[in-house]
Amino acid sequence: MKIDLRKSCVFILMLLNFYILNSAEGLKRQAHYYREPSLIDLATRALKLRDLPEVPRAENFLIGEAKAMMSSLYNYDLNAPPHITNGWEDFVEAEWPFMAMIYAGIAMTNLPLLVPSYHSKSVDQVKWILNALKKPSMSGFVKSHFGEPFPRRGLINKVSVFMHGHYLYLALQAKIKLGIDEFDHEIKMIYQSMLKNFSKEVLLPSYKTMYYITDNGSALAALSLYDKIFKVDSSMKVRKKAVEFLKDYCLDDKSNLVCTYIDYVKREKESGPRGTGVMYFAQFLPEIDSVFSSHQWNEAKRTLIKPLNQVIRKSSVIPGLGVNLLNNYLPSSLICMEHPNTLPWIERQWGDTDSGPVVLGVGTSACAFMIPAAIANGDKEMALSTLQLAQYMADYKWIGEKYVATNVFHEVGQAIIFYGKVLTLME
Repeated sequence: MKIDLRKSCVFILMLLNFYILNSAEGLKRQAHYYREPSLIDLATRALKLRDLPEVPRAENFLIGEAKAMMSSLYNYDLNAPPHITNGWEDFVEAEWPFMAMIYAGIAMTNLPLLVPSYHSKSVDQVKWILNALKKPSMSGFVKSHFGEPFPRRGLINKVSVFMHGHYLYLALQAKIKLGIDEFDHEIKMIYQSMLKNFSKEVLLPSYKTMYYITDNGSALAALSLYDKIFKVDSSMKVRKKAVEFLKDYCLDDKSNLVCTYIDYVKREKESGPRGTGVMYFAQFLPEIDSVFSSHQWNEAKRTLIKPLNQVIRKSSVIPGLGVNLLNNYLPSSLICMEHPNTLPWIERQWGDTDSGPVVLGVGTSACAFMIPAAIANGDKEMALSTLQLAQYMADYKWIGEKYVATNVFHEVGQAIIFYGKVLTLME
């Protein structure tokens, strides 16, 4: 068989990309249950993918996973000093533990709808998470950029759309679904501060002058939820103006999807759409603007979402024999590419820390976020298909009373999958 050296080299580079991105190098706050899966671990499981097992629905599995999640979160040192990041380097140390708490918390607010007996436990755990998130060790990473994230008096001077948007969204979910109202002060303070900030800027930054477009999703959705809960419409103009700005300045010319990053001052797109960002944003968009959400979801299905076996079948890198071999084993589970198919093939093979490993263009982080995104946009079968694949590849195992995703090297991954799992099984 003749070997194409160019294709072989590209394939090797892709495997290196997978290995490097799958590393938790520099992550000091590593969880005690999770480990970095090796290529052999994942490849071995991939060769058994054809007959995927059903997602466990029994209450003991859900409670076991909740215990695993909370056990990892309790392991954080809440008395540690804030992690310092400029938003470009070392942000993983700041954002991943924060996001793990957020998504575990949102999952816990919904869990009693599946496991009614867990209600009081969920209330206690979500309260603990919301209090923990206010600690400098969790949210203090924004202080050097915007000032005190939770001032004792007055309003927040400058809002971090990433940090404050997520906190507000979780606090409102806790109020709606669990009846937790002891965080009303923080809820109202963040809401009013956010409105004040949005009156000056159409979109808000995550770090000083860094405008990650999709980070505005949780904030805008939280504003909408607040209006519904408190029966006001104070944020309607803000949300409408933001969506119009997205349409005018932030849509990719070829895929029509919201871009990842812009130069806010110049109104110029600097980074195209990414599967991780698109799916992360898509879970919030229906709450912000249902029409625009439908448009974005249709474009995502057109340019990002594919059956897994089709990705392998159309690969131009793996030799023909390898394609046939893999195609015999891989299921038609729906997955999310990290870059839209409007880009040249070679440009669709890279990722970064946010995307997680990217193999043959498939983004692992994008696939995790795709589960809650599909539910939010009314695609239950899609969510179940992706969840089934994620459940299998994560290689869940019982460790005592805890049901742990052993092929997830940081608990933020299990938190997002768990959140998507609870939403999917609720449908």
